[in-house]
Amino acid sequence: MNVSPLRCAIVLGLDEFASAAVRQITQRVATVAPESSISVATVAPHVTLAACRNLDVEGFRPLLAELATRTPVIATTLASLGVFASEQGVIFLAPTIAQELVELQLGILTRLQDLGAEVERYWLPGQWVPHCTVALGVSRELMSAAMGHAYEAFHPISASLTQLSAFEIESPRLLYAFDLSR
Repeated sequence: MNVSPLRCAIVLGLDEFASAAVRQITQRVATVAPESSISVATVAPHVTLAACRNLDVEGFRPLLAELATRTPVIATTLASLGVFASEQGVIFLAPTIAQELVELQLGILTRLQDLGAEVERYWLPGQWVPHCTVALGVSRELMSAAMGHAYEAFHPISASLTQLSAFEIESPRLLYAFDLSR
């Protein structure tokens, strides 16, 4: 058993076109909030399904691989722009919520909890807000300007959610990734 005490995230990756559009918004925000910590070189745009601690990363690998083979690519639209009013200073794009997305997220939670991982509260049923982070670590003083820049660059983005991945959050480091079925 390889239990990671680090925070891990299970995410859905976006197709190349949607990723490029999200990166443009991220870069636009960075012109006024350069301290925002989204590194487009390190982490591709994604929708986080869960974050947890104490994940048996090797025990979870075959479960995630199996789930990916049974899950078709999910079509969505990143239809709105928002802010989490928290200390983290998060600007995000919100996808339309398809039933497949909700069912997949619940399936991920079940598998994580079955392995004894501690799922963080923001990702529990009734708490999860599906989102694609554009900027993280925007100060309160710069939030209004950053949102203005994001808004100027924003348009609804048609996207396909194409890959399930597991990351160590703090590094950030990709643990493994699996394409959804086509």
